[in-house]
Amino acid sequence: MKSHRTRTHIPPSTEGQPSLDELLGGGLPQGNIVLVSGTVGSGKTIFGLQYLVEGAKEKENGLYISFNNTKKDLHKIAGEFGWDIKALQNRGQLRIRHISIAKESSVEVRKEIFQLLKQYRPQRIVLDSLTMYFLMLELVEQMETLMGYNLDGLSAHVNKQLLLRLAITELYEQIKLSGATALILTERVEECARTRMDTIAEFHSDGLIILAPKKTQKEFIKTIQILEMKYTRHNQNTHALKMTGGGIQIGDKI
Repeated sequence: MKSHRTRTHIPPSTEGQPSLDELLGGGLPQGNIVLVSGTVGSGKTIFGLQYLVEGAKEKENGLYISFNNTKKDLHKIAGEFGWDIKALQNRGQLRIRHISIAKESSVEVRKEIFQLLKQYRPQRIVLDSLTMYFLMLELVEQMETLMGYNLDGLSAHVNKQLLLRLAITELYEQIKLSGATALILTERVEECARTRMDTIAEFHSDGLIILAPKKTQKEFIKTIQILEMKYTRHNQNTHALKMTGGGIQIGDKI
């Protein structure tokens, strides 16, 4: 049986080109947690905002949890594309929460995220970014309170990396329980080996979308590729990612 779909409504740049939903085989399978991995400037934040703005048009409430950009930053970015996210917030269709990992402990951050999921009950979620969340968990001074454990009282054989894995697993489980279709943004460093975070996150994710720059004979362009996606037959070709006055569009196959 075909799963219900959450449509991104990201259009093609020209007639005859596929939309993102067509590349996805009809849209994101409802309830999927999708990792959106990209280098700096690849369009991850814009991609996430557009996903929530389009969801609001479908009367699907969205939640944007940001460790990177403040509310003011996100309003500026949205304004560049004509998205009135303040109006969406006033109508209760969008909630933005900026969390400073420098001011809040890992326990407080986790508790707040889980409370937001339960109280707001969004249909769409964007977490920006998993890289910053993982960085918070790796801070040495946070390790004793991570997951509510005291490392001094545990066996010497307890691996701190296991606790990090458990924390990431817990985050994904809570998002799954919410029933929302989520985009988890993460930083990708060019020409570098995959990190522990990449391994853990990709293992738990239902899909992986890569945003990356590519050099052509004339210029550098942004690209998008759906590398993995459970519960759908998707197109794995790399396409150009066009930035227009109205947001992201899908361009030619590269």
